[in-house]
Amino acid sequence: MHCAWEPHLAALLQSGIALDLPDGSQLTVGALRPESPWVGRAIQSRTLSGPIVDAKIVAVLRGKSVLLARPETILQPADRLLLITPPQAQEALARHLVPPPALDSQTDATGAF
Repeated sequence: MHCAWEPHLAALLQSGIALDLPDGSQLTVGALRPESPWVGRAIQSRTLSGPIVDAKIVAVLRGKSVLLARPETILQPADRLLLITPPQAQEALARHLVPPPALDSQTDATGAF
């Protein structure tokens, strides 16, 4: 059974647009850049500093699977990360993330076709 909001959520997740949350934080999504220092590391062992120190990975979208973000989850290139971040973190996240490719497109982790 599909909910009426599912297509809207899928479109939001594919867009890479941050969604403002009531507490002032943002829900954002991006594809992990292959050159990010987070690749190959567990979520708990990522190095966080500056504006992204409070960024929390909520879920990892890998292929057609959604993984609950656990401290021991190893991040892979092109993983689509769903994060809750402070608004000032968007620029710093660009070092690690690019807008996610559409689920059905033939793009790579850099967004190139």
